[in-house]
Amino acid sequence: MAKASSLADNLAKELECAVCLEQYKEPKVLPCLHSFCKTCLVGLLPKQTKKDVRTRHKRRSLFPREIPQGKVDSLPVNFFLNNLLSMVALHEDSDRSNLECDNCDSGDPPVNRCTTCCHFLCEFCTQAHLRARGTSTHGMVSVEEAKKMGSLVVAKPSICKDHKGEMTKLFCVTCEKAICRDCTVVEHREHKYTFVKEAYSTRRESLLTVLSETKTRAPVLEEALQSVSDMKTRVQCHAEQTVQEVTKCCDDLTSCVNNRRERLIHMTEELKKVKLKALQIQQEELEMALGSVQNSVDFTEKSIEEWQRS
Repeated sequence: MAKASSLADNLAKELECAVCLEQYKEPKVLPCLHSFCKTCLVGLLPKQTKKDVRTRHKRRSLFPREIPQGKVDSLPVNFFLNNLLSMVALHEDSDRSNLECDNCDSGDPPVNRCTTCCHFLCEFCTQAHLRARGTSTHGMVSVEEAKKMGSLVVAKPSICKDHKGEMTKLFCVTCEKAICRDCTVVEHREHKYTFVKEAYSTRRESLLTVLSETKTRAPVLEEALQSVSDMKTRVQCHAEQTVQEVTKCCDDLTSCVNNRRERLIHMTEELKKVKLKALQIQQEELEMALGSVQNSVDFTEKSIEEWQRS
C-alpha cells in the first residue's frame, strides 16, 4: 500500500495543469498535443489574441487555430490523463482521496465500480444499480478489488459530445472519427462506419507503419537540432571573440589618444612656462625702466622747484 501511495504521489506531480498548476480537471487536448484543463482554456480563450499564455514549462501563445472555431468543447478529451487521474484517486489514502460517486452528487465515497458502465458507485447507488432492470446484470467489483486489477478497470469510456450519455463504440470511416449509435441516425446516416475495435484492427498495421516512419525521422531531427545547437555555440563564441577584439582595439585607440593628449598637454605646459618666464623677465625690465623714469622725473621736478625758490 505504501508503494502504491508513493506511485500515486509521483503521478500526481505529473498530472498538474501548466496553467492553473493544479490537478487536471476535464483535460482537453489541443492540436499541438498539449493538454490543459477545460476551464483554463475557457478562461484563456477571450485573451488569447492579446496576451501570451505563460506556463511553467515554456512560454507559448494560444492562437485561434489551436482551438477550432474558438470552441473548447470541440477539443477531444485526454482519456489517457483521465485514466491516470482515476488511478491516482483510486490509490490515494481514503482521507485525502477526491474519488467520488460518478452516479450522484452526494459526495459519498465510492465502494464499488460497475465494470459495464465504467462508473464508481457509492453504497446507495450500488444498491439502486443492482435493483434496476437495465443494470441488474452489470458486473460489479469493490474498490479494493479495482485497485488490484490495475488501470483497465478505471478506464473511462469515450462519451459522445453530441449525444449525452452515449458511448462512442463506432468509427465513421467516411469522417474518420469515433461516433455513437445515435450519430449513425443523424449526422452520419449515409456514411460508412464500423465498430471501433474492428477499425483498430484494420488500421493498426498502417498506424504502426506511420509510427515506424515517424521514428526514423527522430534521428534526423536530433541531428538537425544538434547542428543548430553547434551553430549557436559557434555564433556565441564568434560574437564573444569579436567583442573582445573590438574592446581591445578601442582600448588601444583610447590608450593612444590618451598618451597623445598627455604629450600635447605636457608640451603646452612647457611652452607656457617658457613664454611666461620670458614675459616675466620683460615685465621686470619694464618695471625697472618705469621706476627709473619716474625717479628721474621726480628728481628733475624737485631740482627745478628748488632753483625757482632761490
